[in-house]
Amino acid sequence: MFIRRLATTSGANKNAFQVFDRASKLVQRSRTPTLDPEASRKADFLRDEVAIRTIERLAFITRDFTRTLDFGAHSGHLLKNLSTESPIPEGADQPDIDAVKQLNEDKNPAEDQGVGDGGFFAPAPI
Repeated sequence: MFIRRLATTSGANKNAFQVFDRASKLVQRSRTPTLDPEASRKADFLRDEVAIRTIERLAFITRDFTRTLDFGAHSGHLLKNLSTESPIPEGADQPDIDAVKQLNEDKNPAEDQGVGDGGFFAPAPI
């Protein structure tokens, strides 16, 4: 005759690892760009692609938008791909002016780094 015993725990273990911990994910997301901005910029091509596809989808909307909010924009990929140069809005305060200037500087980072032929880099030696 066999006796079956089940192991159970009473209550939640407070030291257990939480897979979906919002606070830790927020810390990870906010820490990465500040610690290593170059690593964050490596994903810019993906953000640009998402912005281009979003703009293509927005082209089907016939409503006029006078104001938009690019929430979670990193370095303004949607605005960067939407227009060639971002104008400074009327009545803008200093933080808005600084943000628009930064967006305009980030439009062509390859030119700022001295790459003369439009951003084509020579392959790195192995």
